[in-house]
Amino acid sequence: WNMYLVDPSGDAVQCDADWGDNAPSFVADAADDALQNLCTQGNCSSIHTVTTPSCAAALAEACAGLAYDADDPTKINACADCAHWRWDDLSAAGCYHQDTVKYCVGQ
Repeated sequence: WNMYLVDPSGDAVQCDADWGDNAPSFVADAADDALQNLCTQGNCSSIHTVTTPSCAAALAEACAGLAYDADDPTKINACADCAHWRWDDLSAAGCYHQDTVKYCVGQ
């Protein structure tokens, strides 16, 4: 499934996931991606941007211990939750959505 997070400026990120073995029954009706991806919708620049030092420090402080770790992918959801609930502080530090994607998902 895909989830799109869009802020009022138009910046957006696409979160991709897999339901796994415990998928609800309605997944059979949601087997395709109508939007394809955000690159076809406009913004696909997250891998081409540099996170500012102030944003990196804010993410490290606000979401300590939750940075992407290939050995512990369960941190991704906790990190996304952390960034969501602390977004006012993170955006005040100069963070954009793509910064949280790189921090939480490692891309």
